[in-house]
Amino acid sequence: YGSSTTEAILYVQAQSACTPDQTPFLTSFSPSKMDCFWNDNSHAGCKVKLQANLSAADVSTFRIQTADGYGASCALTRNAFPNCLDSCKSIPPSELDCLPDLSASDIGKSMVYCYTAVATYPSGTSIGKSCYSKPICFRYNILGRSPVFQSPSPSFLGPGNVKYPACLGAPLGLNLVASDSDPAESVRIFVDDVSPGAGSFFSDLPGSASSCGQFGAYKATRVGDNMHQIVARTLSNASLDSSINASVSPNVSFSGTSASQTIVFNLDVRDGNVVLFDNETSAGFTRRSLILNDKRTICAHAYDNTRFRYHRWANREYEQLYFHNLGSYVTTQCWDIVMQAPPVFVTSPDGCKPTKQGKTITYSCTPFTEPSMFEYDFTAAAHVRAKLDIPVGFQVVLTLTAMDPNPEDRVEILFLDNPGLPVSNVMVERSTCVAPPSTSACSACTSKCHSSCNVAQRRLMWTPANADMGRTFKLCALAKDDSTMCAGRIPDASSQGWSGERYCVELRAVQLRFRWTGSLVDWMVKSAAPLQAFVGCTLSLDLIPALDLADYSATGSVAWENATANMVEVQTAQSGQTSSFYFRPMRGSEGRLVTACFAVGSDSLSFSSRGICREDGNRNCNSDADCGAGRCSDVCINIQVDKCRYCVKKDNVLGELLGNFGLKTNWMRIWTLNADSRQQLGTFCEDYLDCERSSTDSSEVISDRSLLARSAAPWDKVVVWVGTQYSAESGETARQVSCKFRTAFKDLQSMNPDLPL
Repeated sequence: YGSSTTEAILYVQAQSACTPDQTPFLTSFSPSKMDCFWNDNSHAGCKVKLQANLSAADVSTFRIQTADGYGASCALTRNAFPNCLDSCKSIPPSELDCLPDLSASDIGKSMVYCYTAVATYPSGTSIGKSCYSKPICFRYNILGRSPVFQSPSPSFLGPGNVKYPACLGAPLGLNLVASDSDPAESVRIFVDDVSPGAGSFFSDLPGSASSCGQFGAYKATRVGDNMHQIVARTLSNASLDSSINASVSPNVSFSGTSASQTIVFNLDVRDGNVVLFDNETSAGFTRRSLILNDKRTICAHAYDNTRFRYHRWANREYEQLYFHNLGSYVTTQCWDIVMQAPPVFVTSPDGCKPTKQGKTITYSCTPFTEPSMFEYDFTAAAHVRAKLDIPVGFQVVLTLTAMDPNPEDRVEILFLDNPGLPVSNVMVERSTCVAPPSTSACSACTSKCHSSCNVAQRRLMWTPANADMGRTFKLCALAKDDSTMCAGRIPDASSQGWSGERYCVELRAVQLRFRWTGSLVDWMVKSAAPLQAFVGCTLSLDLIPALDLADYSATGSVAWENATANMVEVQTAQSGQTSSFYFRPMRGSEGRLVTACFAVGSDSLSFSSRGICREDGNRNCNSDADCGAGRCSDVCINIQVDKCRYCVKKDNVLGELLGNFGLKTNWMRIWTLNADSRQQLGTFCEDYLDCERSSTDSSEVISDRSLLARSAAPWDKVVVWVGTQYSAESGETARQVSCKFRTAFKDLQSMNPDLPL
């Protein structure tokens, strides 16, 4: 038993008294302990180098030999040196190989050989016998060969911790094969996580950096030979670790002269174990970025069964209990499992809304307008992530931003030849590096290992021309890094780098979009009934194409129906983007329905629009296709010129009715028809007319023959009744009506110009 040993070598040599001059002196140039491989019959490294000296003369033989019982045939005499005659008193430093041929059964043995120098004097001399030097002993440890890893490839084998990539979308691919060259020895492989801190690569429990608790467990598994061994300790009874008779645990198994084991692990966003798709960022420009968890360090140990086969501590490195080799031979290889993923296109939390100034529309980050922004896809399929409408004549500045989760990688953005770029008025800048964000606590990388280019931008400027109107241009970009770690493991990874996410955007050249606003639109939305107008008052409405872009000047046009130029006066006035519409019905237009339609346009942009999408926020349109699910309607209003009521100045009521309008009436009639409040009479004005608008005053409009009721400033006009409304009976003619009311037909026709002659 015991991992500590006590060695004592006792050598007794019968020797009569020899003087110091007669006694040889033996000197060693070799270490006292040497390791010898059993299958190296040249015994290189296991030869001893000795030198012997003698002071006395007349010696007959002088040699170095093994002590009695240790290979007596192995000796070195001075006769081996031709120049050393009988008078030679020394044997120069020379090698001796006294080990016999070894076999595998000698593995683990320790052989001790002692050497002495012997001087023999001829009989008849004063000595006549042999004198011996003090012996020098050596211990030879007979070694076997440690198992060696034949897989993975040599590029992933070496001293220290070798980087081994876990590539997004691919199996880990860590296939381990180990074999032993010693005959009939068995091999097993055990892999363990030796990373500092909590968690394990092989655990179902989260094992992530302290600030990355959102990650799940790694969940790697062992498959193949000895897959059931999950802890390093191998004996069924731990208290017998130091005993060569202790039995191995039932979960530990050897697999002949060769063993294989595969570490199964998939780096997948859907698992949330090591990589996260950041779709919840509330600030900055890193939404959609990939976040990688820490690396993990695993070590694979290839053991043979020397201890269990020969029941001896064959490997003298058993003191290194961490390896739990228990006297058997072991080879250890460690890897840093580093998580690798390609670059993706990132954006702002809102998907990058544009800023608009003048005739320029700027996207300062990668725009996303489609639901696919919440997905990641690294296949060759080019998904459309944004659909943008660009008004003809305006410039769009598109800035694409891509970010690599591995801070040491360099990223560039490429535009794909298929489908290509617009053929005219387009300019593309080079891919440039931008300052990376601060180092994530989820990364073991410090600021020194940043490439300063794991975030890249590329900008494109395009101005659609008139000939592009209605066309859609699709352009696609690719984010690519310079990492070669996953070359050959992922179709898009090669010695030239890793091609990551593809991003496509559709740019549609459209007419300028705006929203119809102003009092005219308000009344269109408020009521489908015609607006009411009175002869003598002016109807005024504003129409404003509300643009987000200041550098646009709208022009307005008006069309009317059922009216003549001498009966209705229509004017428009332009002030910036506001078009004011003025309608003044004249004498003779009573009873007419006038329709006014509007359009806006820009000569510089070859643009015009005459429709409105009421279901889409009152946006402009030219056809139903511009309105989504809604309908494109004309921007028109209907105006009904009232009969029997006229708009007059309040300080000259009768004068205007008689003089300006040529009506046959008198003060008594006007007084009689308006001896009530405006609310009761219905003679208050809507806010688009320039007459008295108060509808809550209960005073009589005309209270006596000469007094007109007070009206609110600043209106100097009021609406008064000049007659009563009458609905003719079926078949009743205008002449019959004039007779019925004893009114001249000419006077009746004057107040009802819409009646046929």
